[in-house]
Amino acid sequence: MKKSTLLLTLLLGGALSAAVPNRITYQGRLFKSGVAVSGSKSIRLALVHPSTFVELESEVFNVTLPATGEFTIVWDATLDPGFDWRGVNPQLKISVDGEALSPNELLGVSPYSFVARKVDVGGVDTAALADGAVTNTKVAVGVEAAKILVSTSPGNTYLSDWRHPVSKDKIDASKIEGTIPTIPSAHGASHAGGGSDALANLSRTQVAGTALVANSTFTQVLQAVSVSTAALALKGLAGSASKIIQIYDSGVLGNTGSVPQEQAWFDKDANLVTNKGITAGSGGFTSLTATTGTVSLMSVATMTATGASTFNRITASSVTVAGPLNVTGSTVLGNFTAASGTITNLTVGSATIAGSATAGSITTANLTVTNTITAPILAAPYPMMIVADVKPSGTEGGQFASGAWRVRTLNTVSFNSISGASLSADTVTLPAGTYKISWRAPAFRVYRHQTVWRNITDSVDAIIGSSAYADNVNNGGDNSEGVGIFNIPSTKSFQLWHQSQVTYNINGLGVSSAFGLTSIYSQVFIEKLN
Repeated sequence: MKKSTLLLTLLLGGALSAAVPNRITYQGRLFKSGVAVSGSKSIRLALVHPSTFVELESEVFNVTLPATGEFTIVWDATLDPGFDWRGVNPQLKISVDGEALSPNELLGVSPYSFVARKVDVGGVDTAALADGAVTNTKVAVGVEAAKILVSTSPGNTYLSDWRHPVSKDKIDASKIEGTIPTIPSAHGASHAGGGSDALANLSRTQVAGTALVANSTFTQVLQAVSVSTAALALKGLAGSASKIIQIYDSGVLGNTGSVPQEQAWFDKDANLVTNKGITAGSGGFTSLTATTGTVSLMSVATMTATGASTFNRITASSVTVAGPLNVTGSTVLGNFTAASGTITNLTVGSATIAGSATAGSITTANLTVTNTITAPILAAPYPMMIVADVKPSGTEGGQFASGAWRVRTLNTVSFNSISGASLSADTVTLPAGTYKISWRAPAFRVYRHQTVWRNITDSVDAIIGSSAYADNVNNGGDNSEGVGIFNIPSTKSFQLWHQSQVTYNINGLGVSSAFGLTSIYSQVFIEKLN
């Protein structure tokens, strides 16, 4: 097959402002054995390397030839921009229905050369770049500061103008307008320029405003200040119940098992809450003062002070103060010991005051005062026991036989808060302690009679009752009464004994009132003081 090339040219495809044109227009007439070829044909165009004959670009076109064999093909080649077209003069290879025509056609000069696809050195000026065409990733690392222009008003300056003349990685402070906060002069040398000296022993004027310390490492230490400086001041958040100081025991882990257990804290109102004891004295404070807040000790804790102490409120299991103690608010303690004290309101399990105390109100199970205590209200809810001879309505007290001590009937416990105390067979059993007792025992028409609180364990009289007289002739009746304090070192048993001058049957031990109420005869009231 023979081809006759009428025209080979490269034409511009679009306006000059568009991208580089890559359109090839090829025109020719096709003959075979001297006869023009007509009809449908598959014509393939390819750009090949002139020496290696490797195809660079190719495309197939289906055309219909007229009787004269003429044809025109417009090829928008892709023209790989990564290929170096500067040293290559490509050839055009033509195939018809799979049959390659020879020789290859040489491409001539065109308005846009292929070398324009890969710009040569110095081939692009500033005007050729579109606005915003150079991105951050296209700028090389290490561009000189003198090449970077900083637009300012009224003039322009380069980044190199801002650089410190010696420390090139820092800004020259002389170029900055205004005042720059500086490191305290006492530490300037060790902290400037990446110094490693820690900030320590700063005066209170060198740290101002808000200081933030992380609480995740539990390694913070508050540096002690000398006596010539002001005390450390911490301010809590207004309207918040947050803890401004938290104290941890590094040797005790909390519930999570991974961080130290919190043992104490100060809240924003300066109230102290602690899970440990507070001790003041040896090597520490000689007194403790909390006049407006509350000192609260969690769990089993003890607070001890060797000197005078003043508190608004205390909540603790035990408080010991060797000097005077002043408490203005309500205090709840398990145990309290003080040399002397002025207390507005004290509630305590047991209290011991070695000296004199003045108290507005004291509520305690056990109160010991070596000297004196002065209080307008002394409420002491001592453990107590009340027993009596109780009979049904209309039942007389019974015969009172003379000539010997008679055991008065005690058959009912109406109240008992003394641990270890009991009543059985007219006998009261009491544990060791100091007791206050009072009683009454009625008699009718027996003339002279008297009672005694008898320690039957040791066979001794503990307290002797009053002498009384119940006239036999004139239907006389009277009570023998007793009151006193006794102490027993161990558990003892007691009975109320009564003796008369003459015998009187039926109701010599008391006359029934017969008002439809229970008849009550002998009664005993006991308080445990210690």
